[in-house]
Amino acid sequence: MVLVGVVFAVGSVSAGGRSEVGGGAGQPAGEIQIARPWARATTNAGGNTGAYMRIGNPTAEADRLVEARWDGARKVELHTHLMEDGMARMRQVADIPLPPNEIVELAPGGLHVMLMGVTEALKEGDSFVLTLVFERAGEVEIEVPVRGMTGGHSGN
Repeated sequence: MVLVGVVFAVGSVSAGGRSEVGGGAGQPAGEIQIARPWARATTNAGGNTGAYMRIGNPTAEADRLVEARWDGARKVELHTHLMEDGMARMRQVADIPLPPNEIVELAPGGLHVMLMGVTEALKEGDSFVLTLVFERAGEVEIEVPVRGMTGGHSGN
């Protein structure tokens, strides 16, 4: 396993969107690059929250995020948002495709890692280690800082 934090800088990408990898200094996590991970604070234990980040695949071969794990939640799933009958709803997905030479952004209102039934409230300023499992790149551990409940990304 590889422990990584903020590892590369990229241009803007829309939620759940993709752009080409390149131009930013980076530190690979296996063949995958992780940048700007964060999670939203929770009000209490037992609540749910999301973890977000940018995942870059600078290789010529596709990969997939197939699982995420954290002992601090009862259940961890990969999710997306879909519009159904005019309502935005979250749905579990089996995996998150990582096309070659692209960046996929996990962000509020799009793809994300859903942390359900957190065992302790997550407060702004806390952090935790999340394990991401990729089909090709294997397991990668990342440090995930917790941001305020209003969330948002400061651009750091």
